[in-house]
Amino acid sequence: MISKRDFNYLYDNIHVLYFGIWLDKTKVRLNLTRDNFAQIDKESYTKVPAHKEILENWDDWKKQKETLKFNEFYTRICPPGLKFEKEGDKLILSDEYCKRYQDMCLQNYDLNMKFISKLDKNKFNKAIDKAVKKYNMIEIKNLNECQKQTGLYMTVLDNFKQVYIGQTTRDLKERILRHWKVKPKFDRILFGGANQSVISYDSYGVLDTTRIFIIYETDKNKIDKIEERLVKEIPTEYQANRIGGGIHLDSLKDLLDAVDTMNLRNLEN
Repeated sequence: MISKRDFNYLYDNIHVLYFGIWLDKTKVRLNLTRDNFAQIDKESYTKVPAHKEILENWDDWKKQKETLKFNEFYTRICPPGLKFEKEGDKLILSDEYCKRYQDMCLQNYDLNMKFISKLDKNKFNKAIDKAVKKYNMIEIKNLNECQKQTGLYMTVLDNFKQVYIGQTTRDLKERILRHWKVKPKFDRILFGGANQSVISYDSYGVLDTTRIFIIYETDKNKIDKIEERLVKEIPTEYQANRIGGGIHLDSLKDLLDAVDTMNLRNLEN
């Protein structure tokens, strides 16, 4: 019997049922488009450890606006004095930074779409089938099947010929839902240059994920090793992963491994 909640959601035109989960369409991105890829949000940025010091000494930092000029490098890795403006008692992204960075993001979007359009669909599916068979992955149709389970997941974006491989030692259902609900900070949309950056899985919309495969595992070390091998198994042109597998970015070794395994594309060819 259908529940009262399900009945109400079915006809309210606000919720969508996807992989067994009701999602509020006003709170998630349904599909990735050029229009929503890099929407400017002046308060959406990653706070660095020195954020408080920059805010407290803003009169000194803002002098960079007089001595430094924007270029591609300073847009991608932006000095605080150029990147921010002070509004009341907080820092927000500057108008010029937002416009320049958005332009780079849109250039990257266009280049990625051109790159993706040239990918071979049959080879993409063969790569997925090979990995699924080799690792005995289980395809799920309902995220509730993996609630409170741990292990690895491979989400497939068939319309973009991309996959994303991830892991969790907590809850597979909640980890995947977090991808769908939390979009990248505005200043973290790119990973590399505009002609290199892979579009993050988190930038895609809920409905862009068309298939989900699971590997159930409880041993943390095994999860890391499987993820490392699985990421290597899928050709990089089909990956939304930006770094290698089994890397948690919680140690110097992990940071070095992340640099060594960066998935960058030559998008201008």
